[in-house]
Amino acid sequence: MSTPPPMRIALMVEDFPVISETFVINIAAGLLEHGHDVTVLAMSGQKPSDGAMHRTVERWNMESLVRRPRAGRLLIGGFERDTEGAVPSQWGLARRTAAFAAQAAMLATQPRFDVVHCQFAHLGLAAMRHRRMGTLRTDHLVVHVRGQDVTSFVRAHGEDVYRELFDTADLVVANCRHFRDRAIELGAPRGSVEVIGSAVDCTRFTPREGVDPEPASTDLLRLVAVGRLVPKKGFDTAIRAIAEVADDLPGIVLDIIGEGPMRSELEALAHDLGVGDAVTLVGALPHEAIVERFADADLLLAPSVTPASGDQDAPVNSLKEAMAMELPVIATRHGGIPELVEEGVTGYLAPEADPIGLADAVRRAVSDRDRWGTIGGIGRQRILEEYDLPVVTSKLIAAYRSLTTPGAAER
Repeated sequence: MSTPPPMRIALMVEDFPVISETFVINIAAGLLEHGHDVTVLAMSGQKPSDGAMHRTVERWNMESLVRRPRAGRLLIGGFERDTEGAVPSQWGLARRTAAFAAQAAMLATQPRFDVVHCQFAHLGLAAMRHRRMGTLRTDHLVVHVRGQDVTSFVRAHGEDVYRELFDTADLVVANCRHFRDRAIELGAPRGSVEVIGSAVDCTRFTPREGVDPEPASTDLLRLVAVGRLVPKKGFDTAIRAIAEVADDLPGIVLDIIGEGPMRSELEALAHDLGVGDAVTLVGALPHEAIVERFADADLLLAPSVTPASGDQDAPVNSLKEAMAMELPVIATRHGGIPELVEEGVTGYLAPEADPIGLADAVRRAVSDRDRWGTIGGIGRQRILEEYDLPVVTSKLIAAYRSLTTPGAAER
């Protein structure tokens, strides 16, 4: 059987590249590795100024793949990045029309795509309208639901916001079973929803070397957490948990990697609780520097919570990356995270928004220290089997092929 021809694939995003959305970078890299023609439709029209980016973007010269409207920041139906979970700004008709027209002008210059893959459902709404108008030309529309789009966005815009989109889309992809079920509740036909997790390039996250599994009890206990400093990431809960265990574990330290609007609030909380010396807000780091931090840490902390907006996480990439390095992890029973972290098997779990419960999970992990090697090994194996970049890329390509050539498969 002959090899199927390369596909012309567009990835629709708000901005690109964004350090907190490495899943888009990984999708693009995987498709390029397989020889497909990839275009990135960055609908906001504003290039991110984020300097903390990993080498994959440079390796594949991804900036050359990006197409942007010439109209500044548009964000039709998008989210304010510094006020996570807030209701999106309500624009007047004139501004919304101008933004849509700028997007349409950009899209009209693009060729016809075999597949347009919208990386969040709210972007699918824009794609559906442009497709109907004829400015977005594609044979197949794929909509990826990832969390905020089917939680806080729905709370702001109503339970029916995606019904027409889900009827129109050729395929709905969910990044975990939790959000698959949510998409079905919101009107996605059960048979058109496929679960494909966000990929991790395990060649970049390898097991640590020279780690002593049983250091002396007086040694430093190094915890690391990664994410934007926003309510959903639960870093205030983490700081309160550190205060709970500080007397039991006097050598404990927590480095929080990331930036965001809660920075001053978190710094003040650590100071007020008397753990200012134990908690460090590191700021944003390039991906390579995050890998180094993981290699030096004893445990990763991922204390996600559901904020007032209802926003939730899938299994977050920092968990997958740490597990790929065989780093033991502590997380919360939140969103899709328990699909990845299994108590006592691949890590440790605590109730969300519960500092005492999170502190207890830290104590359980420390008392279980002689099993960290086993837990780390099982965790890495799970990442390799379910989330490694080649595995996820093959699933995506098979899903695209099922639309473009029913019954065909990528060789």
